[in-house]
Amino acid sequence: MTTSDLSAKVLSAARPVWAGSLPTGGRDPSQTVRWEESRPDGGGADVLERLVGSVSAVEQRDEQRVSSGSPFEASVGFSRGVRVGDQIAIAGTAPIWPDGEVDPDPLIQARRCWEIVLAALRELGGAPADAIRTRTYLTSVDVEAAAAQAHGEIFADIRPASTMLVVATLLDPRWKVEVELDAVVGRAGH
Repeated sequence: MTTSDLSAKVLSAARPVWAGSLPTGGRDPSQTVRWEESRPDGGGADVLERLVGSVSAVEQRDEQRVSSGSPFEASVGFSRGVRVGDQIAIAGTAPIWPDGEVDPDPLIQARRCWEIVLAALRELGGAPADAIRTRTYLTSVDVEAAAAQAHGEIFADIRPASTMLVVATLLDPRWKVEVELDAVVGRAGH
């Protein structure tokens, strides 16, 4: 498919969806509005072609992926961690032991999550000091102290941006903690 063919296909599909209570901006909801008509510069295809051109560059970027062996990685279709250039993203990581078991203690769960995350980070060439953001998902505010302790054991001196969220449930009801991490390699000057 050529860039022009792709542009035409995307532009023909790029119509606003009018539904019930959505604002219409004064237009008759039955009226079709083409994407390029809604652009202030009247452009469309030329902008899209520039974007499509950049997609080719993205496909050629330096990218690494790692797996932790979780059975969910293949069935869901994700990688434990991805590195693009100097940026690393580690996916939501649950407290699963290699045999599939889960310890009921929230401190042990949090430490296990971070153990898996840090192994993926190191495999991608990063270090804990490269962390710029962490996210911790908890199934109850009652496990916050344990999750905070485990986080502090690793990040007390690094101090990345961090968020803790209480969620209704995680994928497995035995999980009380799940964590994520984003890093920029070389941030710490190593």
